[in-house]
Amino acid sequence: MASPSKNDRYLAAAIHGLGIPFPWGAAIIGFFVAGAMGNRYAKYHAAKAFLGEVGAFLLTATIVIISLAMSIPKMGPILQGQWDQVDWWGIVIKSVVVWLGLAAFGLWNTITSIRMAMRCLHDEDWGKNKGTDRWARRLAGVSGEVPVSGLTPTQSRETV
Repeated sequence: MASPSKNDRYLAAAIHGLGIPFPWGAAIIGFFVAGAMGNRYAKYHAAKAFLGEVGAFLLTATIVIISLAMSIPKMGPILQGQWDQVDWWGIVIKSVVVWLGLAAFGLWNTITSIRMAMRCLHDEDWGKNKGTDRWARRLAGVSGEVPVSGLTPTQSRETV
């Protein structure tokens, strides 16, 4: 398989860069645009961005569910109008911790998108031979055809 062209790299980098303000949209639209153009490198990166967003959604949903599970039992006094029995400090501290955690996760996601975009521009990045990288290559239809990072030249073709 030929090395990705400059335009292939630009599209892959754009998918990651646009994934900051439009996470789901950039990944999904980028996947179909890259597929229509026959750009398998950008299609792989769109699939990788999409899988990253699925993981981010699952993590965020888990945090929200845990937060709600901790909050709902404490709603009794509020619903009954017993405002003097409400643990306001507990509610404030939990809310601050949850929102700071979500903000930190958002920052991490932004930095990761920028790093991936820069890697797309500077060198050929087909990921490693593990987890979401393998799934992204399968979604993009390039399994078994691309060199994988960290392998010796005799091992340079993935066998999936």
